[in-house]
Amino acid sequence: MALHEEQDRAWVAVGGGIVRGEAFHGDIKLFQIDKFSMKKKLLPQTAKFCRSDPDPLRGGPLKRLSFGPEKSKLGCVTNNNHVLIWPLSNNAQPRGNPFKITNFYSPVRRIS
Repeated sequence: MALHEEQDRAWVAVGGGIVRGEAFHGDIKLFQIDKFSMKKKLLPQTAKFCRSDPDPLRGGPLKRLSFGPEKSKLGCVTNNNHVLIWPLSNNAQPRGNPFKITNFYSPVRRIS
């Protein structure tokens, strides 16, 4: 889960996983909270984070989610240890396909 607050509203991104056909895919849902509304409720946003082919979220649930500075980007770490970064529009919609980092690093060994 990731949170970004502005003066009049807050954005919440929630990562998880869903089954599409026979494959398991990561999933991201965005919600908006209007801070000045008398009735506080989550307003779901329809965002298409998996619209590119091949689906960048295929392979399992997400490990981490985070908004970039000033809500201009949303990044996640997938179950396959890929880092995906989407540029976001002013209303938190992804603009285009994500930037993908696919390098694998060995765990650091502790020296005694």
